[in-house]
Amino acid sequence: MNFCPNCGGKKEIENAKFCPNCGFNFQDTKINEEPRIQIESDTKIMQKSSTPQVVDEDETEESEYNAKNAYALGFKFEDTVEEILKAKGYSTQRRLRLDGQKGKSEIDILAIKKYKGKEKRIAVECKNHTNSVSVKDIRDFVSKLEDLQIRNGLFVAYSDFSSEAESWGENACLELWDGDTVSEKFYELSVGRLKVGDKVDFKYYLPVKIDYNYATNLDFENKNKIEISRAKLIWRPFYKVFYELNSVQTDPIKRKHRITDSGFNIVDGLMKSQKKQKNIVSDTIKSISFGLIGKSAEEKKEDKERGILKKELRQNPDKDYSMTQQDNYKVIKHKPQISEVVARGETIDYVVEKNTETIEYEVPTKKRKRKDDDDFDFELPDIKEYTLKPSRKDVTINEIQLIHVPKWEVEFESGDYTYIRVISANGGTIIADNITNCNKHLLKDFIKKKNVAVCDVCGKALCKDHIVKCPTCAALRCEAHSIQCMSCKTIFCSEHIINKCAECGEAVCDACLQKCPICGDNHCNKHMTKCAKCGKVICTSCTRKEGSLIFKKTICNNC
Repeated sequence: MNFCPNCGGKKEIENAKFCPNCGFNFQDTKINEEPRIQIESDTKIMQKSSTPQVVDEDETEESEYNAKNAYALGFKFEDTVEEILKAKGYSTQRRLRLDGQKGKSEIDILAIKKYKGKEKRIAVECKNHTNSVSVKDIRDFVSKLEDLQIRNGLFVAYSDFSSEAESWGENACLELWDGDTVSEKFYELSVGRLKVGDKVDFKYYLPVKIDYNYATNLDFENKNKIEISRAKLIWRPFYKVFYELNSVQTDPIKRKHRITDSGFNIVDGLMKSQKKQKNIVSDTIKSISFGLIGKSAEEKKEDKERGILKKELRQNPDKDYSMTQQDNYKVIKHKPQISEVVARGETIDYVVEKNTETIEYEVPTKKRKRKDDDDFDFELPDIKEYTLKPSRKDVTINEIQLIHVPKWEVEFESGDYTYIRVISANGGTIIADNITNCNKHLLKDFIKKKNVAVCDVCGKALCKDHIVKCPTCAALRCEAHSIQCMSCKTIFCSEHIINKCAECGEAVCDACLQKCPICGDNHCNKHMTKCAKCGKVICTSCTRKEGSLIFKKTICNNC
C-alpha cells in the first residue's frame, strides 16, 4: 500500500512506520487487514499451481532495511520530531556544531524556548536505527550534554530502548521517545489542528467530572513562577464487549460439566499489535542478564493508565454528546487502532481462558489376586487431571460499545524544568504527576510530601523540607541557588550574602561579618579573636602567641 489509509497521502518512504502527514500507524493497519489472496497471471498459475496463495500477514517479515531508506528516513524522522517541538512553542535549529570543553560536537536538533526572560535549551538526539538503542548510545549522549553544558536532553529513537538504556536515561534525567511515542505525539498534533469552536462528537462516552481548573490547580506559594505550557483533554477509546457463555464439556469418564458465564470485557482500542511484541523474548533475556526483570517504566505507566480507565468503565456510559474545541486546551479524540473484529476475538479468548479449569477424576483399577493374608484384594484408584476448556463457538457476543474515556494531560514549565500531570477527567484518579510531590525523599513512593514552591531561579519543585526562603527578600530557592552563612548557619539567596571571609573564603551574612581593625579585611566569627592585652577583636592573621609552652596568650600585632 503506497498511500495512507487514514488521510490518503502518499507514502514517501516505503518502510515508514507512521504517516508523515497525519501520524497514522501503518503497522496496526497490517494487523487489522484480512488475509488477502494474491492473484497471479495465468502463465504463473500454470507454472506453479491452480490454487490461490493465501498470505498470512502475521508471518510476513518486514522488508529489509537498506542504507538508502535509512538515509532518507533519518532526515524525515528529524523533520517529524522538529515539527512536534515547534508545536510545543520551541524554535529549532538543525545539525549544529557547538563548541564544548573537549572540542566541537554536533547536535541533531537544538530546541529553544524563551520563558519570562529566560531561555530553555534542549539538545535532541535522533536515532533512526531498527535495532533497540543501546546503553552506549545513551552514555555518549549524556557525555556530549555534559561537555556542552546543556542541562536538558531528549533522545528520540525510531525503534525502542533496551532495558539498561532506559534505566540509564531515566537516571540521567533524559526524556526518551521511542517510535510509538513519536507516532502518538504526531497524531495528536494533527488532531489538535482543529480550530476553536469545531465540534467533536461521541456516541458512547464517560462524562467529564474533573474540570480544567481542577486539573491545572497548583497549591504553590509562588505559583506565578509556573506556566501552563500545554493542556489537552484526551478521549481514549475502549471497546466494551458484552458476552454470554454456555458450554457443556465431557471428561474422560463421561461426566457432563456445564460451564456458564456472562458479563462484559474491556478491550483497549489503542492496544499494541502482536507484531510489535516480536522482540519481547530478547528484551526479557536482556532484562534477566541485567537483573532488571519486569516491564519498562513506560510500559508500567501505560498499564497503570489502562487499569485506571478500565475500572471507570464498570459504570454505564452516557450516549450522544458533542463538545467544542476550546481556546485554553485542546480536545483530542483518539480513533481506535483495532477494529471491532479484533475486540470480539480478544473477548472470546478472554472468556475461554477465564473459564478454563483443571479437574481431577478417578480411574478405577482391576482387582488382583491375594498373595498372602497381609495382602489386600483392592488397590487405590489412579487420580488423573483433565482440563475443561470451553470452545470458542460456545461464546456469544451480544453487543459491542465503542466508549471514549476522558483524561487530562497538562504540561507545566518553570525555569529549566518541565512537569507533566495526567489525571482521569471522569474519576479524578492521578495517573502520572511529577510536580505535586517531592522526589528528593528516599521513600518517595511510600511517604509522599507535597511540594510547596518552586525555586525562583531554576524552577525545581520542592517540599517545605528542601525549599529555602531568604530572610532578607523572601525569595524561594533550592539548595543549589542558596548560600548558608558560615557563622549563624542562616540560609540566604545568593544576592543577599555576597561577603566572604578573607581567611577561609566561606560566605558570611551582614550580621555576622566582622572587620579587622588592623588589616581592614572582613572575616567570619571563626577567624576573629580577642587580644589579651588591649581587648580588641582582631583577625587571627593579625595576632601572635606569647608566653610559656603551656600558658600562651593571643596578642595583636599592635601591642
